Amino acid sequence: MNRHAVTFLLGLLSILLPLATQALGLGRIEQLSGLNEPLLARIPVHASDTEWQSLKARLADAPAFRQAGVDRAHALRRLRFETVSKDGNRYLQLTTAGPVVEPVLDFLIRYEWEGGRLSKRYTLLFSPPRP
Repeated sequence: MNRHAVTFLLGLLSILLPLATQALGLGRIEQLSGLNEPLLARIPVHASDTEWQSLKARLADAPAFRQAGVDRAHALRRLRFETVSKDGNRYLQLTTAGPVVEPVLDFLIRYEWEGGRLSKRYTLLFSPPRP
């Protein structure tokens, strides 16, 4: 096979391969609360309408935490997940009813949607609330 054919095939693969992968995209977590306040955080979600409508998010199970080497702290059981679509933006909103008293939250979220699933690790560092 000549060099031009190999270059062409590699270029073609680089275009087509992303189309075959999972299309759901997750942005960086945005923390909107401080220490000793109820948690409010958002994760931007980039998804097709079908993926968005089927998206479910929850705290990963204990075996996933062990495999990742992350302690599944008792406080994480209070996390609530809600998919929100507002002003043309889609995001996963994380909340707790009570205040976060630990300065660090390290956790895994399990995402499942039509056509895929994944677990992703997040770490939040909390500063005292601003006066």
